[in-house]
Amino acid sequence: MKKKLSTVRLGIIFTLISLCWIAVLARFAQVQVVQGEKYDSLVVRQCWGENKIPARRGALLDRTDNKLAFDVQSQSFYTYAADPDYIRKLGHRVSRITGERGLTRRLLSRPWEFNFLARSVSPETAERINALAMDSIYSKPRYLRVYPYGDVAKDLLGETNVDKIGISGMEKVYEDMLRAEPGVARFQRDGWGKIYCISNNPLIAPEDGCDLKLTLDIEYQQIVEEELRRAVEKWSANWGMACFVEASTGRLLAADYYEPGESSGDEHVFKTRFVSDLFEPGSTFKLVAFAGMLDRKIYNLSDTIWAGMGKFKFNNRTLHDDKELGTITFRRAFELSSNIATARFCQKLGAKSLFKYSRQFGFGTTSGIDIPGEERGRLAKPEVWSEFWTAHTSIGHGVSVTALQMANAFAAVANGGRLMRPFVVEEIRNGSGRLKQRTLPEMIRIVMSDEAAAILRDLMGGVVDSGTASIAKIDEVSFAGKTGTAQKPNMDDGGYYWNKYIASFGGFFPRETPRIAGIVLLDEPEKINYGGYTAGPAFAEIARRITVLDRTRKSTRIVDIEAEKNDSTEFAQEAGISVCSDGSHISIDSNYGIIHDWFSTGHVGNNDEPKRRFAERQKSIADGLVPNLVGLSASEAVALVSDCGINMVLHGAGMVSSQSPDAGTELKAARRIVVNCGAEMGGSYQTR
Repeated sequence: MKKKLSTVRLGIIFTLISLCWIAVLARFAQVQVVQGEKYDSLVVRQCWGENKIPARRGALLDRTDNKLAFDVQSQSFYTYAADPDYIRKLGHRVSRITGERGLTRRLLSRPWEFNFLARSVSPETAERINALAMDSIYSKPRYLRVYPYGDVAKDLLGETNVDKIGISGMEKVYEDMLRAEPGVARFQRDGWGKIYCISNNPLIAPEDGCDLKLTLDIEYQQIVEEELRRAVEKWSANWGMACFVEASTGRLLAADYYEPGESSGDEHVFKTRFVSDLFEPGSTFKLVAFAGMLDRKIYNLSDTIWAGMGKFKFNNRTLHDDKELGTITFRRAFELSSNIATARFCQKLGAKSLFKYSRQFGFGTTSGIDIPGEERGRLAKPEVWSEFWTAHTSIGHGVSVTALQMANAFAAVANGGRLMRPFVVEEIRNGSGRLKQRTLPEMIRIVMSDEAAAILRDLMGGVVDSGTASIAKIDEVSFAGKTGTAQKPNMDDGGYYWNKYIASFGGFFPRETPRIAGIVLLDEPEKINYGGYTAGPAFAEIARRITVLDRTRKSTRIVDIEAEKNDSTEFAQEAGISVCSDGSHISIDSNYGIIHDWFSTGHVGNNDEPKRRFAERQKSIADGLVPNLVGLSASEAVALVSDCGINMVLHGAGMVSSQSPDAGTELKAARRIVVNCGAEMGGSYQTR
């Protein structure tokens, strides 16, 4: 009986053990076979990961290579912590440094996941976080966007958000070009969350964004902004706007809109109003009527007409003048800005021809500038080509324009009758400095003969000498232009306000050899509404300060060139390089092999920056490509090109401003490298 009971017990035990093993095997099969993929992915997710390697967003530069927006490297901290107790301790300590509320709660909601502890912190904050010496705190380099000139040109440049994505201005428009592509690196993590790097080479290399060189001159921009603000505040205007272009090429040099009390946080701050906001130009539009009459040779400057003593009827509709003028010459009609005389003179030109010249000057259509949001303005064909339409339009009524259109029209007069297409982006270069795109000046059409343009420039000079802008005349700089005092249209009830005006002055300088053209506008200036008294002096002061700046730049450049020329010549002679006797340029034969000598003889001192620049450019040479010499000094360029195996011609001295052929050209296709040097301007640093 006992033996039978023992056998039963053994059978039960065997059965239980067998069932346990069957359960274990069944679970093993479930995990390995049925749910194998699930747990494989879980292991990979917990033990392996990928980390992004940041890349540099492209910089925005002005026409003299001053950096207007660029990236500087900062530090960000992150964690993959999983243990709740550890997370609470970590969150408490880090939040005391960063001040972020809810950090612990955020970390607890995503254990084992990538979590930022702090992003783009200052060096002081980074030092305090590193001093915690806690496991599972990791750091990686991160780029911070810097605007060294603060709010200068903010409307045009725009800004980026915390994720380095352009949200306004050029930063947004050229996001695809400026955006950097981060690289990818793999890492392994142990059970405690500690990370191990498994390779020094990334899976995907980071790719820097493209640099954009703009036509903007940041120092001109500063002058325009300061003087526009001063004029708006002096005359208690609602707002002010200004736009200046290079007359011969159409390059946009400076543009600004200022409204008192406008907060930098408002969305409308980041709007390029010089291409989007419309206004009636008033008397500045008279340049079109007079351009047409001069181009058709309808009148002589001494021809006279009756100006109606302040009022005159066209098609039984009365046109008024603020001046009670009688008989007046063609010249004085322009210089004194007589509405009635202009309207009567223009009848001989005719409505259809006036419309044609208005179109030729670019009104009623977009200019084609590389900025989105440009308005075409309003220049509609009338149902009836009447005397009143001609009179009305010739003095700038019933027409709406942008500040850029007016500036470009004055530029066409200044450069001899050629309407140029304005542009902002001069060059686009990839992260390695290779040229991707270059914008060249483009003439849209010839709007008037050079002879007619010369006469019109003389008339504009008379406006400043003895006309409606004589109060704005200054001795330091000669300029010419046309005043405007335009009644504002009543959009609700029709007609015009009798007491609301936009004062303006458009013109160019210097008068004898025009280089810059532009316009200044003031909305509803108090006390005095005439453009010659309000906008004219602002234009004059801008012209004066820019002229003084250019003279200073020129004299500084001469001093720099003479000093650098001596250094470059001495260096070239030491290296056995022949120097032309006239000192105009240096011809360098190849294969001197002087880069090693350049570093070994102490030319660069203890600064590693020149060595880094050489290393980057020597890589291009090793790849069989012409290196990028722009930004190097003349002596550095000489040292670098000596190892290219081709000849070089160096013009001028100072910093290298341009080269031919462009960087990235195959060396075997380049017979020689021609380098042009000029001075380099700088700027202070400020973030925003």
